[in-house]
Amino acid sequence: MQTTIRKWGNSQGLCIPKSFLRELNWRESDNVDIMLQGDTIVIQKIKPHNKKAAAFDQLKSLRIHVDDFDMERERDSYLEEKYDL
Repeated sequence: MQTTIRKWGNSQGLCIPKSFLRELNWRESDNVDIMLQGDTIVIQKIKPHNKKAAAFDQLKSLRIHVDDFDMERERDSYLEEKYDL
């Protein structure tokens, strides 16, 4: 099925056909996780018991953007400055 990306407020969006939603058993106001994998957009419904896992995955993806972060070194540096060690 082809569709067109359309203006939606200050963003762009596309409609998901009702038949797709029915087949997936998705409803209005269900929470979803949207991810970019290469040149593909993946949308997954967040199941109530999976919200923590989804949040953790989001944090992990943010962590990728922090290069060479050494928590112990940062902690030691902070303690040395704060307490003149």
